[in-house]
Amino acid sequence: MPISLGGTGAKTASDARSNLGVPQLNGSNEFFGTQTFNDLIKVKTSSGSGNAHLWFFDTDGAKSRGVIFASASSTGRISVRPDSTSDGYSCSFDSAGKFTCATLSQTSDERLKKGITQVTGALDKLMQLRGLTYQLRVTQDTWVDGAGVLAQELEKVLPCAVAISGEGVDSEGNTIQDAKSVDYSALSALYVEAFKELVERINRIDIEIEGLRGVKF
Repeated sequence: MPISLGGTGAKTASDARSNLGVPQLNGSNEFFGTQTFNDLIKVKTSSGSGNAHLWFFDTDGAKSRGVIFASASSTGRISVRPDSTSDGYSCSFDSAGKFTCATLSQTSDERLKKGITQVTGALDKLMQLRGLTYQLRVTQDTWVDGAGVLAQELEKVLPCAVAISGEGVDSEGNTIQDAKSVDYSALSALYVEAFKELVERINRIDIEIEGLRGVKF
């Protein structure tokens, strides 16, 4: 019976799913082929103590490429685990806005960059920043303890290290649409050059002291 009359327009279950836009499943309730979801996907566990998993496998279904999961023992945390064989290290995101991983590596190959310019006046720029501890509001009801610098202060001396990260909640509970974030790895440019500037100053002082030692009063 055609779809216009309330049917599926197909003779097989697979064709019916295709005609009706229902995701294709195999005998193990696994998606296969290209799927399009216009709204949302709900992943439920079989018991209250189980983990909710969204698995990704090779075509043979034997090798896991990775998994997104929510553990029953860590409510408020989502973990992502890319697999190479049968397991892998999990990176996690929690409801307090914390991202946890073993290491973090950022692309920094010289061959991929242009407009390379050495930072100058790094020590002076660092002296304009304050090292602070604070509480950061991440939701209407959640605050997290932190330490670092203020984006607005860093923006004055190293604008490329500051970006608009999106929506946030201020200390009064008001929604901020253009909350700013800091690329803390970019601060390493200030640290490196400021250290070199200090070493140069120390070397000049050493030379001056040696010169004074040879002067007779």
